[in-house]
Amino acid sequence: MNGIIIKYMTIVNSLFAFDTHQLMGKNSIRLSFSGKFNSELISMLLLMARNNIREKSAMKRTYSIMAECLENLKKHSFTDDEKEFPATFIFAEDGFSYYLATGNRVNKETENQLQKRLGKLNALDKIGLLNCYNKLITNNNNNKLSGLGIGMIDMAIKSEHPFYFAFNKIDSEFSFFTLKMQINY
Repeated sequence: MNGIIIKYMTIVNSLFAFDTHQLMGKNSIRLSFSGKFNSELISMLLLMARNNIREKSAMKRTYSIMAECLENLKKHSFTDDEKEFPATFIFAEDGFSYYLATGNRVNKETENQLQKRLGKLNALDKIGLLNCYNKLITNNNNNKLSGLGIGMIDMAIKSEHPFYFAFNKIDSEFSFFTLKMQINY
């Protein structure tokens, strides 16, 4: 069984590394971390990132999206088996945009919820996202919007680009979830 887990681990880590390399191939990685995320680490990463965001026009949006991504990694990453599938965060730029990439292990139920949620968000234009955000803030009992997540909606509005996401199967219970965002200057 360990041989199978190691094989899946290698495939998933390789796919994340390849996808990230493709995204960052022509970009300059400014900051990256892989491991357990906690409040102190998040504060340090945000401070370091703030020093790396040179474009003032994108600073607030990028910083806000980054804070949400890091908090999501802290809240939703599994920590019982970190050596095999650590949560990962990357911040990069290419001269026109900043890029944020995260990766973490998720169970099947979470995978299904995220696929639906991110699919719905990617289908909305900016006006649709703003309407959804406003409805969610003013009416917490809206079943049609429940589960969309105000943080994800806020990231979609601020990034002004669709989310790129993928799930790479680890085993019958878990997948490695990759989320990538672009923020133009």
